[in-house]
Amino acid sequence: MAGIRVFFPNLNGLRFVAALLVVVHHVEQWRAMYHLPDYWSVPAVQAFGNQGVTLFFVLSGFLITYLLLAEKAETGGIDRKKFYVRRILRTWPLYYAVVLAGFFLWPHISWLVYQPHTAGIFEKYPLRLLLYLGFLPNVDRLFFPYFPFVSQTWSIGVEEQFYLFWPLFVGWLRRPLPGLLLFIGLFLLGRETCVLLLNAGPAPLQHAFYLRKLIDLLHLTRLSSMAVGGVGAALLFYRRENVLTPLRTRWVQALTLLLIAGAFAVPAVFGRWADDAFSLLFGVLILNLAQGSTSVVSLRAPGLDFLGRISYSIYMWHNVLIVVALKLVAFLPVDPAGQRHRLLVYLLAVFMTLAVSSLSYLWLEKPFLRLKSAFAPAPRPA
Repeated sequence: MAGIRVFFPNLNGLRFVAALLVVVHHVEQWRAMYHLPDYWSVPAVQAFGNQGVTLFFVLSGFLITYLLLAEKAETGGIDRKKFYVRRILRTWPLYYAVVLAGFFLWPHISWLVYQPHTAGIFEKYPLRLLLYLGFLPNVDRLFFPYFPFVSQTWSIGVEEQFYLFWPLFVGWLRRPLPGLLLFIGLFLLGRETCVLLLNAGPAPLQHAFYLRKLIDLLHLTRLSSMAVGGVGAALLFYRRENVLTPLRTRWVQALTLLLIAGAFAVPAVFGRWADDAFSLLFGVLILNLAQGSTSVVSLRAPGLDFLGRISYSIYMWHNVLIVVALKLVAFLPVDPAGQRHRLLVYLLAVFMTLAVSSLSYLWLEKPFLRLKSAFAPAPRPA
């Protein structure tokens, strides 16, 4: 019996766009760390990394929610055990490869040692290792120094935490769309209540410290971003044409793209609501791309499809390859202050990242992905 399959071709290309935004962000960050001319302070470059991750989160919320809704409709329920196994096969092999390399390999290769940060990773080393092995890198990020080549996994930890409870939540909802909207409202209300309490006046230092950490943790979870993707999935799955029809109009799509470009150019316009504003805009973009033929933008191409498939590897390996590119270009007779140096770094970093990510996908990810079909939900017999 064939399993339930959910696939939106346009969205693979969008995954690559999100990964590319993060790569650009980190190239400039590493240039700044090595005291090379950089665009790290440019607001748009800052937004590339932050909102590239937000795009990943909204995409994940959309796809996972749509899959769960389809399974619930076809089988009468959600097989959580199979869901968890599928997620393990999808994320764990690469995640643990990157974490173990970051803890046990990269710190012992002189080329990859960035002293201001490498020295700090050995502070509370066993505890930090346990946090990463337990998919709590976002907690590590709150309390400990930056961990070179591993810190980007904070978002994977957030995804795993999301996967843990989301099938329970979606399975419990009798009316998914109102339930998802209520979830977003309660999450934002809780987060903003914490902010108000922090800013309300003087408080004991230890209480202020933990309240600030709670606010940071709520920010890092981006649950509202994933729930926005879930709302888009519910709108599409249940064919809410009263909402979908106006969103499909060309002027709404054009306005969405214009607002996204403007928000990247001037991210401060939304202040601390930037992640939420981008989530909403990305949700509209994803909803239109998922509908395919009515989208004013098409990301359907064999090359983009493959780049989207390897985007997880791109995200996980690119930091270490950026540093390798910087070290290699340093051997060439080019002025480090010139644009030719920056161009060579970008070309080499992108080339090596795509090459290594392709091999990582084919040799590390794909063998486990093949096993997922054995745990696919099967529709009820006709």
